[in-house]
Amino acid sequence: MTSQINTANQKIGFKNKGLIIAIICIAIIGLIVSLNWHQLRAQYHLLTGHQFKAGDKLYATPKIFEGDPKNNSVILMRLVRPLTVADIDKMNINAAKKEVLKKNIDPQAQSYLIYGGESADYQRFNEAHTAFAGKYLGKAVLNFRNVTDKKLVPETFCIIEPNEDVMIGKYLHLATIPENYTWADNTFYTFYDSLTDQELPKFIKK
Repeated sequence: MTSQINTANQKIGFKNKGLIIAIICIAIIGLIVSLNWHQLRAQYHLLTGHQFKAGDKLYATPKIFEGDPKNNSVILMRLVRPLTVADIDKMNINAAKKEVLKKNIDPQAQSYLIYGGESADYQRFNEAHTAFAGKYLGKAVLNFRNVTDKKLVPETFCIIEPNEDVMIGKYLHLATIPENYTWADNTFYTFYDSLTDQELPKFIKK
C-alpha cells in the first residue's frame, strides 16, 4: 500500500515538475517576444507585405484622400547614421572643433530614419491629377524614432524613386540632420502602408 502511495506521489511530482517547466518555457518565450516585438512585427511585414517588383509604379492609397489629417500624406524619409572619425577628419573645420566632435561620438548610436522635410498630401496629388507617388526600388527594415516616447523602433519601409511632380523640385525642403549624425545615403523611404500598386479610380482616364 505504501509503495503504491509513493508511486502515485512520484507521478504527481513528475507532472508538477513538467507543468512548472512548461510554465517557465512559456514565460521565457513571452519575454523574448515582448522584448523583440517591434523587430518581429517588422520582419513579418517584410515577408508578408505587398510583393511589389522593382520598377513598379506605386500610388498613394485611398486613405490619403479620405480627409484624415493624420493620414493625408505620403511622407518621404531619409536615413541618417552616426558620424565617424573619418567623416570628421574630412570636415573643413579647425582641429579643436574636430576634437570636440570626436569626443562626442557615441559608440551605441544607431542609424535611423528621419522625416526628409518633404511629403505629398492629397492636394498635390489632386493638382497633378494622379496618385502616382513614385517607382518601387525595394524594401527594408529600419529604425525610426517613435514620436511618443522618442525610442528607436524597427519598421518595414518602402524604398522609392519619388514622383518629382508632387514630391521634389519646388516642394523640396532641407531636413535638419540630428547632431553628430550625417546622411547615410541618397535614398528616399516611406511607410509601406501609404502605397499601393493601383491608381485611384478618379484619376483613371475613361
